[in-house]
Amino acid sequence: MTQRHRQTGDGRLVRQYDYPDRSVFAVDVTGGEDGVGSVSVDTVDGTAIVVVETAADSETFEFEVPGEVTETTANNGVVTVEVAR
Repeated sequence: MTQRHRQTGDGRLVRQYDYPDRSVFAVDVTGGEDGVGSVSVDTVDGTAIVVVETAADSETFEFEVPGEVTETTANNGVVTVEVAR
């Protein structure tokens, strides 16, 4: 496994874990006083689009993912996107 880091345009840290058959991207979406109400993830043409809803407002950010997305999850404030290699 190889681990790499990069940042989104708004400064969020994206962790990338490379395995022989897939890459996994993980982003922490917790934070703020309001906490996270809900998270949705969509992928379009190699871009993962994440929408984080809180009691006060919503925030959208995106990051590039190479290859075909096989799975997206949001659990305990962490968004993961798996990409086939």
